[in-house]
Amino acid sequence: MLELKLIEAGDKILQSHLESSPKNSKYISARVQNEIIDITGKIILSRITNYLVKSQSFFSILADETADISGTEQLSIGIRYISFESENPVVKEEFLGFVALTDMHAEIVAKSIIHFLRNSGLNLNNLIGQGYDGCSAMSGIHNGVQAIIKKEFPKAVFVHCSSHRLNLVINDLNKLQHVQNCAGSIRSIIKFFRLSPKRRKRIEKIPLFCETRWSEKYKTIRIFSEHFIGIVEQLEIISMETGVDSQTKSQAFQLHSAATKSNFIVCLFIMATFSAQLEPITNALQAVQLDLSQARKYISEIIEVFNNLDANNYFHEIFKKAQNVANELGEEIKIPRIVSNQKHRSNHPINTPEDYFRVSLYQPHVDSLIMQLKLRFSNENSVAHSLLNLHPNNMKKMQHDEFKNMIVEINNLYAIDNLVEECMLWYNVWKNRNISQCEMKNISFISLLDEANL
Repeated sequence: MLELKLIEAGDKILQSHLESSPKNSKYISARVQNEIIDITGKIILSRITNYLVKSQSFFSILADETADISGTEQLSIGIRYISFESENPVVKEEFLGFVALTDMHAEIVAKSIIHFLRNSGLNLNNLIGQGYDGCSAMSGIHNGVQAIIKKEFPKAVFVHCSSHRLNLVINDLNKLQHVQNCAGSIRSIIKFFRLSPKRRKRIEKIPLFCETRWSEKYKTIRIFSEHFIGIVEQLEIISMETGVDSQTKSQAFQLHSAATKSNFIVCLFIMATFSAQLEPITNALQAVQLDLSQARKYISEIIEVFNNLDANNYFHEIFKKAQNVANELGEEIKIPRIVSNQKHRSNHPINTPEDYFRVSLYQPHVDSLIMQLKLRFSNENSVAHSLLNLHPNNMKKMQHDEFKNMIVEINNLYAIDNLVEECMLWYNVWKNRNISQCEMKNISFISLLDEANL
């Protein structure tokens, strides 16, 4: 109960009240507690909105769809802003409340969000950002919630979570049939072992193929490939073992057959190689202190790495690893049977297995990865993102006229009084300041707010 949790947290006044008050006036019924929670929520909301209105602070909205215990669809709405109430500026994210939804149509959701924010007393002219998930109803560039709100409030730039976008890049790879088949088999094999405590003990602990915890997905593929030989051997043992029921033996046999096919083995090690490279990027994109400039830097670097790969040499190492594993399992990597009217798989006129799988598996995988990274991380909010160039480390690399033209574009979007003149003064101050490159890189955006006397 709420009152017990508060007492455990050290609320001596409440403890005294409960110990000394008459039984008929303790005010601990469910109805009273709900009223207290409701009143507390209104007080917190009032304090947040009063601060934002008084300080004329800019803010961004964050919203995500959820359902309560009764199954009612609702939006949880929060805001992100910078608070100057303490000595140092602090980035804050605050939950404002839930909005019940009668329909998930984009126009209705957008109107519900605007209505809630207005009723909360916020000045929507200071709304400069939107953050939602990647579903088309929310993020659609023409008729999505973000587009509808941006039409009414042009400063409200939509920013999609970089880590989520990277996950969508990987999901898009599933459109490649060989990736889809391989991922499906990996998922089935892990599930087969994890469903039984006895079978689970036969292999190393491998996490489930998780679709929501993105870094875990890449980790799963990497760990699966590292223990692939032991997993396949256990599947073969189970399929032939006496004392095992026929259904389990049949399932183990089918999974063993799928896992020992040439296509699966080569594709597994292609996926594992790129998963190992994407795993640290995903972790970096989920860092608390990450900003847009760092996110763009990470993605630009990984695209450059993939673009500069030597297909022949890089795939040769992957293929050699797959071949060694196949040999250890007593299997042979070979070209699938080729027929003249093949429709459902690659039918390349190539003589060696390595050349065949480089053309049919590796190159489509890398090309799709690069294409989707460029598409998902396209610079659609270039004017808003150019605000990052106000950081001294970025600014000092720009020429005077180039910087001024950028500020004029920013001002056309945000229409801030005296912005161009103040930014040019800011530019000249840092151009003339004697500070090392290393020190400049370590200056955070939040500390610059003190520097600018905002």
